[in-house]
Amino acid sequence: MIRPDIVDHWSEVQMHLPAGFELAALVASGRPAFDLFAALAAQTEQEGEVSVRIDEGTGERLILRLVIRRESPEQAQAEQERLLKAAKKRGKKTDPRSLEAAKYILLLTSLPSNIFPPVDVLALYRFRWQLELAFKRMKSLTGLEDWRPRSRNSLAPGSTPGLSSS
Repeated sequence: MIRPDIVDHWSEVQMHLPAGFELAALVASGRPAFDLFAALAAQTEQEGEVSVRIDEGTGERLILRLVIRRESPEQAQAEQERLLKAAKKRGKKTDPRSLEAAKYILLLTSLPSNIFPPVDVLALYRFRWQLELAFKRMKSLTGLEDWRPRSRNSLAPGSTPGLSSS
């Protein structure tokens, strides 16, 4: 269930981390380097989080939360099979770390944990992803994904985008 007060705060930073995401900039609290796979192995609950920070070399640190959700065995297997198929199609080998990371949903957020527990962050992301898919579908149905202006004048005030003025 999504709480209405959470939806108002969605402008915060959220990012879905793909399986091959380079986490070199992340640093776990109190440790010199962040070990994603150690964090995943330590995940005992269905949902959890790890406090991390990004050191950009400027002296400023951005404190973030890595929200972790363990996928069901069926979902994990389907994602692993998708990765293997995509690698085979490209003539590449799948990195074993990608296969391990495929067992989880990983979200990076700056939302405060006292207001947004991991389960709410995950619910918000699922909701946002459904909106993204709806927009993608609408663009596909209306042909807007292929829309390109034919000339600079087609974007002039009072003109109809995508229609020729001739």
